[in-house]
Amino acid sequence: MSISLQDATTASDDAVLSLLTKLADLISQEKQETSEIQAAHRSVSRLASSHHTTDVLARHLFFAGPAASAGGSQRLSGSESLATLTYLVATDAQKYLKPSSRSVRSVAESLGAPDPSTGVVPATQAQLSDEILAAFVSQLGGPDVESADNAAATLVALAKALGPTVVVRCVESVSSLWDTATNTSQNKPDQKRALSTVSVRCASTIVDLVCLGDASMDAAVKAGAMDLLLGLVSDGDDPLMQMSALDLLETMATRLPIHGSRAQWLFDRKVLTPLLEMAGSTGSPDPICGGNALRTLSSFCKLAHVPQEASSLFGNDSELLGDFHRALHCFEEHSSGENDRLAFIDAVSSWSAASPDALTLVIDDPLLREGWLSLSVSQPKLKSVILYSVATCIDPPSQVDTSGDTVMASNVPSNQLLMRLFDCLGAVNGKDGTDIVLSAADSSFVELRLGAYALLNAVAKRGTGAQVLLSHNSFYEFLVTREKESTKLGKEAKHAIVEAVLCSDARPLLADSIVTTLEKIAQQGP
Repeated sequence: MSISLQDATTASDDAVLSLLTKLADLISQEKQETSEIQAAHRSVSRLASSHHTTDVLARHLFFAGPAASAGGSQRLSGSESLATLTYLVATDAQKYLKPSSRSVRSVAESLGAPDPSTGVVPATQAQLSDEILAAFVSQLGGPDVESADNAAATLVALAKALGPTVVVRCVESVSSLWDTATNTSQNKPDQKRALSTVSVRCASTIVDLVCLGDASMDAAVKAGAMDLLLGLVSDGDDPLMQMSALDLLETMATRLPIHGSRAQWLFDRKVLTPLLEMAGSTGSPDPICGGNALRTLSSFCKLAHVPQEASSLFGNDSELLGDFHRALHCFEEHSSGENDRLAFIDAVSSWSAASPDALTLVIDDPLLREGWLSLSVSQPKLKSVILYSVATCIDPPSQVDTSGDTVMASNVPSNQLLMRLFDCLGAVNGKDGTDIVLSAADSSFVELRLGAYALLNAVAKRGTGAQVLLSHNSFYEFLVTREKESTKLGKEAKHAIVEAVLCSDARPLLADSIVTTLEKIAQQGP
């Protein structure tokens, strides 16, 4: 009788599990040093690869009681699986450490998905014991980078699959390790480098966990983890650590959906003040981290559209507006090079889009508006960035709320104010705004054309914007001339501009022949 590949695999798993069950039994009897356990270990090694062995053990790891194998004859509990994995890694780390971490991560990430054969979600039957949780958290402090990364991913996967209670336990355990590493580093300076690595791993894991929801964020605040993160931001003796911490804050501000507790914490004065100071609100920007701090603040501005509580905190706080205004001034005065210019453009455009008051301050400030809108640069990519930044300010992208639904940005400046911004683009560069953008749309550089298309589309959607564009002699010709654009992205972007014009307030003012032509283009698609 022939057997399928699947049957052979199942039989092999059962055979491996049978030997592992024997090995686990010996380990539980504390006979690790005996020839008997060594013989059992050799039997496992002869029968299965390290990956196969750890895969079989990992499948039983998250079940407190005995779990039947696919064949139903062999059983191994979660605690026995952990003890066996621990023994194998301790005996031969080079052979078993990485495979163990990979297998466990794979199983943890599959707990939330229904079993194809039964439809049962494994997470409904899974458990995470304190012993197993401690083992995963300890790997964050281990020397192997891949195993530490897999341990962090495993913790996040378990938190997602097993719910709020496990989320809180994971946050508390990682926070405890982080606090210990921080205290040890302060008391033993000679170990600071190694412990800094542990701190960054813990910080990264905590950020991944707090982005899961309000429960994890509240638990992290309560456990002191968020204060530890701010400690990394303020550690001027370690600029690399500071930059890592700033990157993590940016992750918190950009990972969607944004939850209320996370937004409230990010907009707290104790978070914003050190960032503003690093960016230059009280003097010269930090020579190493100033640009990173400004970029992080930019990400905060972008999230000001989403939760109303954060928007009100940032948009209506005159002191914060003043601090950010000073920081932008200082940074622009001390900036040099393309990276600084990019950071400044991102920051000033994001801040302008965050509230009408901020945009008004920028439009009325010659230094800021020229630093942002001046196209007197030779690099097409940088010009494209400027055009895109104005487009995003005029037409902010939609966001995703905590329910996963798409929502339009709130707190958007008025159409009148946004058209003032478009006029400023022309004034700063000594030409009509539409002239400038249409010239960019005719460029031989794809990135510059795409930036121009984005801005034309944004303007066409706003109030009298389409009328302003159509009053320019060349705009209609630009809309109906399709042969010049050869790229797929460019064709799609130009088509979107036609649709925006047809949906705009300008449509009733257009001649029937023009509307008919544009409708035909719209119907034909990109």
